[in-house]
Amino acid sequence: MSALSDRSTQVKSRSSQVGRHLLGLFLTVTSLAGCAVETENGAETRAKSQHLTIAQSRVLGFEAPTQDWSTNNGSVVSSSANKTQGAAALSLVHNGYTQLVSVPIAATGSPAANATFQMQVPANMSWGTVELVFKSPSRNMWWSSLGSANIGASTGGYKSFSFPIPTPVRDALSSTATDITFTFVINAPNGQYLIDNLVVGGDTSSPPQDPPPVPKTFSLTVPAGSAASELLISATQKITIDDRSTLSRVGEMPKVASVGPDTSEFGAAVQVHADIVSHGDVDFVRS
Repeated sequence: MSALSDRSTQVKSRSSQVGRHLLGLFLTVTSLAGCAVETENGAETRAKSQHLTIAQSRVLGFEAPTQDWSTNNGSVVSSSANKTQGAAALSLVHNGYTQLVSVPIAATGSPAANATFQMQVPANMSWGTVELVFKSPSRNMWWSSLGSANIGASTGGYKSFSFPIPTPVRDALSSTATDITFTFVINAPNGQYLIDNLVVGGDTSSPPQDPPPVPKTFSLTVPAGSAASELLISATQKITIDDRSTLSRVGEMPKVASVGPDTSEFGAAVQVHADIVSHGDVDFVRS
């Protein structure tokens, strides 16, 4: 074994080449696996299904009603903890014929066959209707009614409503439109109405999670009595360093090790600020 230290001015390495079997220190590689998601018919796909964005989920889930919904006549909108999903529902203190309008959202993708939502109505109610309207000016859809239904008498809890989504609306939900709004038209007695969980498309489940990364490591052979942290280079057969290369910095003195039997070669004008440990011969000038 032998050691060499050079105090001359360090020259930036123009090139360096390590022998055929040079191994690096431990390297972790993280691989990302694509995950298939499910469409409404349960088939796996990578192209059609689309998870709702945070904004879409908030608007359609009525999680921030005063931020995302407004009325045409001053009927009061607020948040209610009496909900069917999420953290909140929309509370509407209805005052006559009311249009409840959402802020614009982007197309959800993966349109459902039916638009569904839940509503709770005031006690002792005997009449009234609710209509759901879709709008997208960029698609020339200014008032596309998805359907209207009798609200019916109060049951003391939420009622579910479902309207078929026509083909033009399904096409718009699959488009790149960013100006989609929904309007609830309520023609019913005054009182407090709760609305929650409007579903028109998109994947409302939690996005698929990537599997945990699997570490991949390379083994490193070091000379007896040396630690991996001391090594700048370690080779199992030989080391070859090209002309005019510089190894390490002045004063650092890591180890450059070759544990193989072949001659380690250091080209002309190579500057080495390291301890060289080689089981084979060392050639310091190679033309």
